[in-house]
Amino acid sequence: MESEMSSSVTSDQPASDPIRVIYVMGAGRSGSTALEGMLGDHADTVAVGEISAIFSSIWDERCHCSCGERGPDCEIWRGIFDRWCELTGLDSFEENGPLNAKYESLKRFGLPQWRRQMRAAHEPTEEDTTWLQRTHAIYQAVADVTGKRVIIDSSKNPLRARSLCLTPGLDVRLIHLTRDVRGVVWSRLKAYRKDPKNGFGKEHAPVPVWRSVGYWGLTNLIASAVRRAHPECLSMLLRYEDYTAEPLREFARISEVTGLDYGPIAERLVAGHPVRPQHTCAGNPVRMKGAIRLAPDYQWMDNLPESMKRRSWLLGGWLARCYGYEKHPTVPAAAAPEVVENAPAKAA
Repeated sequence: MESEMSSSVTSDQPASDPIRVIYVMGAGRSGSTALEGMLGDHADTVAVGEISAIFSSIWDERCHCSCGERGPDCEIWRGIFDRWCELTGLDSFEENGPLNAKYESLKRFGLPQWRRQMRAAHEPTEEDTTWLQRTHAIYQAVADVTGKRVIIDSSKNPLRARSLCLTPGLDVRLIHLTRDVRGVVWSRLKAYRKDPKNGFGKEHAPVPVWRSVGYWGLTNLIASAVRRAHPECLSMLLRYEDYTAEPLREFARISEVTGLDYGPIAERLVAGHPVRPQHTCAGNPVRMKGAIRLAPDYQWMDNLPESMKRRSWLLGGWLARCYGYEKHPTVPAAAAPEVVENAPAKAA
């Protein structure tokens, strides 16, 4: 099996020199875009946003890089596209969409996809090997075009995290990012009009409480399962509330997992200095604003209706407690009042 799996490494990637991928997984609206921007501020890294999103129609129709250009018109992303096509023999990102969904879609609770990944880990078929080749190729393309061997990917999908853990030639470091379920519910209640230039690739209608809690729970459960299934990959649990309130402490923990010194970056963030997104594609619209500051968002505590708070905790509190959340939380004393991550640029 080992020899078969090793064949998925491209000829351009020496097995002794793996590409390091720092992967942020967890439920959306948990502060992943801001965290990615902070991680990508390190000189040895490149932050490219949600890589998994490019394997859908978002690439041609509504993908805008944080540099302001459409994905296909951005010099960096155009280079990544051309290099990926060269490595895979395909003509578009969308050609890989159906295969990618087979292994990483969360439909049917992700169970069929998890089984396919188990098969790929032990008795890979030709399709499994193709999937692993294409998975490796996108990170190889990013490394070739940017010259960086450490890539920050905030795709969030935990099944993609497992894909990376199974892909030869990658040194994967996992950050399981969580946020209070009620904060996620509040964020997903917001409606946005389609405005690709400002980072809104499609319209967002308010999401009911039960769906948001279900999505939050499923995503976090799978993320926890991935960490247990792959102890060989360095990983950590990181709470949004902790990294925004105690950045010096939490970025020291991040340094241990990633193998990079984030101390100076944490100090700059505490001093109020912003980080600037590089060439991130997909993600929270905050990436299009030109600068990201360390600014926690606790709006849900005042603005989420009490009935929704109770419903959210009733449905998701059992899991939230596992991550250290309390039924009646308070805003950390160190938390700043300014809101950045979830402030909509244009609300419906």
